[in-house]
Amino acid sequence: MIKLTEQSFIKLVPQAKLQQIAPAEIRELLHSYKECTEKTGTQVKWHYSHYAFPYVIKECQDQSQWLCLQSDQYPYNLIILFIGNEFIKTGGEERLQNYIGIGLTSSSTAGDQTKANEIGRFLSKKLQGEWHMFNRRVKYDYARK
Repeated sequence: MIKLTEQSFIKLVPQAKLQQIAPAEIRELLHSYKECTEKTGTQVKWHYSHYAFPYVIKECQDQSQWLCLQSDQYPYNLIILFIGNEFIKTGGEERLQNYIGIGLTSSSTAGDQTKANEIGRFLSKKLQGEWHMFNRRVKYDYARK
């Protein structure tokens, strides 16, 4: 079992593009992130994608809803992405809300936290979610009334 020492969450609020998400969809979004960084590298004529996303995407052992981003490139090591849900009470009603968690382990580095923030920002903007960052601040990437 993997123990997470720090976590941030992208909550799929009612205004978000998706209300539910699967690991395969997160994997697709990560590939989209990687493609964006490759385009940036092409524009500046530098092999940027290798540095912007130095991870291999794997499924975590014994956890079907978790993805492990592992790197053997210094100063990176491990980021965990997982799917969860929680019950939210609004106006007397209770509803199930899904979220994407981004976790760091005791073996994660400061470089991993920086990349986790970049990936969290990208996922939250793409999904128009509510991002609860590692520093406990909240960023609203959906249209609020």
